[in-house]
Amino acid sequence: IKEFSISRLYDFSLTYVEDGFVHWGYYPVSKDSSSSSTPETIYREGKMLRFYSLEFNMAECVISVRTSLVLSRDAKDWPKKRIAVE
Repeated sequence: IKEFSISRLYDFSLTYVEDGFVHWGYYPVSKDSSSSSTPETIYREGKMLRFYSLEFNMAECVISVRTSLVLSRDAKDWPKKRIAVE
């Protein structure tokens, strides 16, 4: 990513997974602003929580941030019934 800096990593957050792709949101944090969330951010977080708690097959799949794919637990040889993010 052009002009990407590790020091700005805290400005990015995982928003959702769609069609096997992980989508990230860019939310720059201002040093002088308060940490209150906007209604839009709360809605997105709730939508993401709903997806991972109700729709995502956590028992059989692993979220891979490195490859932007959803992998099977068998392919990773990871134990079941735990949230797993690679």
